[in-house]
Amino acid sequence: MPTVDGDVRVVYPDGDGGVYIGGDFTGVGGFPRKNAAHIRADGTVSAWAPEANERVWSIVRDGSRIFLGGWFSQVGGQARDGVAAVDATTGVLLPWTANRSGLSVWTLAMHGGKLYASRCVSAPAVPQWLAAGVAGRRVTVLWEYGGGPAPSDYLVTASGIGSGTTGGMRRVSGDLGPGTYDITVQAVNACGTSVPATTYSIVVP
Repeated sequence: MPTVDGDVRVVYPDGDGGVYIGGDFTGVGGFPRKNAAHIRADGTVSAWAPEANERVWSIVRDGSRIFLGGWFSQVGGQARDGVAAVDATTGVLLPWTANRSGLSVWTLAMHGGKLYASRCVSAPAVPQWLAAGVAGRRVTVLWEYGGGPAPSDYLVTASGIGSGTTGGMRRVSGDLGPGTYDITVQAVNACGTSVPATTYSIVVP
């Protein structure tokens, strides 16, 4: 499989041994692809490139059409609020619109010739700290699910270092230089990001 520059959130078979993928990424196999791409059965990347401006959560096919659902507001440079239809072969945006606005789409399904879409209700609750520890230069922090709508990922921020996601893990560790670090964590889902948890200050000797 080709390297994906980012995170894959959905994989959908193309019927010929390949897959359509969606998520948070900027490239696949060395080709620029914004959050949606097609990988052939032989592992090569096709020219299919709908170009969603934000995360794609769901993909479903209906004949010659591919429906995308996600956290986006544009596909192919045109306004589409959370759901769009593109050509299954070319990736070109189709005129079809869902005539909706508001929250992003979490999942899509076809049944009886109709497209069904679901969405999350609200952003997740604030994560709760469990523990933090320092062993030499190695810092480890743990937290737990804060309740409410389920998060799909967590965003950890450390002062003087920056921010990064954890791939859904509720634990991170790493080696830091001497100093005091203020660390916080936020939960993320398709509807948005929680407010930060109470800042946890860690001293590395």
